[in-house]
Amino acid sequence: MTKSQTNPDLGNILIVDDKLENIKFLANFLSIKGYSIRKATNGKYALSASKMLTPDLILLDINMPEMGGYEVCEELKSDPRTRDVPVIFLSAGNEVEDKIKAFQAGGVDYITKPFQLEEVLARVQTQLNLKTLQQQLKLKNEELQGTITGLKKAQADLEASQSELLALIKSMNELIYVLDAQGRYLKIANTNTKLLSQPAEDILGQTIYDVFPEKTAQLLLVEIREALDRKETREVEYSFPLGATKIEVSASLSPISLNSVLCVVRDIAVPGLMRYNT
Repeated sequence: MTKSQTNPDLGNILIVDDKLENIKFLANFLSIKGYSIRKATNGKYALSASKMLTPDLILLDINMPEMGGYEVCEELKSDPRTRDVPVIFLSAGNEVEDKIKAFQAGGVDYITKPFQLEEVLARVQTQLNLKTLQQQLKLKNEELQGTITGLKKAQADLEASQSELLALIKSMNELIYVLDAQGRYLKIANTNTKLLSQPAEDILGQTIYDVFPEKTAQLLLVEIREALDRKETREVEYSFPLGATKIEVSASLSPISLNSVLCVVRDIAVPGLMRYNT
């Protein structure tokens, strides 16, 4: 691979050194390996170049006139545009204090001159791979946060809808309950006591034969099974005794599963409309 055959996917590397021969030495090698290379001969140029087009990684010499590598790195880390760019320091110094200072300034690695080119390549590849993994993790976290936010909103919307529905049901004058194919009471959603012949807790689990006269129970059971067989809503009118009063009602039976119907009962209480009497 020649210098002109760089692969931008491998990474854009900014080399910062006040000695042109050092820049040329590293640039030629990394270009041959497929990296896109940019160059800066002092700290101010390095900062300008980084802000103009953020590099994927910076190889930064420490000992430069006017603005040294530590100061350049601190400036990079203070800028939101460049704070996440990994910086590998290059230095002839091999003192522990120099390395500590480099990491305190924000560097991710430290290579001592004179260095082996293969060592530089290995460290560059490691830091670029780490950066890619960090970016992927950041994106996954953002996606996860978006999903969590969406789920929370959906849950809040559902709870609001359920509250509205319950409030609506409680405000209705109709009696709403669920019956199975045998006419057994599975659930009573709205206890309109005016339309219940017994307390709701006593009715649950019983069948319509336990609650109504046999003729009325048979009528309801026929309509329940018709609704389930035809998969359509059936309307039926009937009456039942409640104390000394005869209650006249109209019921809508709508299938909600293969084996159950939703029953909505209304008090019609208008003479002449009752079709069935017991």
